[in-house]
Amino acid sequence: MSEYTIQELIKRTGIPRRTIYFYTQQGILPPLQGAGLSARYQEAHMVRLRLIPLLRHHGMRLDQIREYFESQSESSLVRRLNEEVTSKSLPVPNAPPTPPPGAFVHYSLPKGMTLLVPADIAASQPGKVEEILHTIQEKLDKE
Repeated sequence: MSEYTIQELIKRTGIPRRTIYFYTQQGILPPLQGAGLSARYQEAHMVRLRLIPLLRHHGMRLDQIREYFESQSESSLVRRLNEEVTSKSLPVPNAPPTPPPGAFVHYSLPKGMTLLVPADIAASQPGKVEEILHTIQEKLDKE
């Protein structure tokens, strides 16, 4: 079974550390083996991190992706990743799908809160949105 450090995940997926931590906090990624510098990520983390941008390209929100991951076996996620990678419908880098006018992306937050972000902003600035979500999470954790 393959194991990865956080640096290896970042290098292989291009996903920033902060985003990986956020996905773990939100239950999109499974819990880690170990803690701190000894923490190790499994192949399940790699598969999910590679699938997330592909599923987002198909219009899935993060809460839908979490539910999808929870409902699928590891082998079906690997199969889906392979299908996505070999299909001709791969997203063009830096070209997110154009959302319909007036659409919003709903992000679930702790304590029953939801953040609504205009879909065009969520699609064009995912890093900023994730940074905002992370900041909100930190503030709520301090309460």
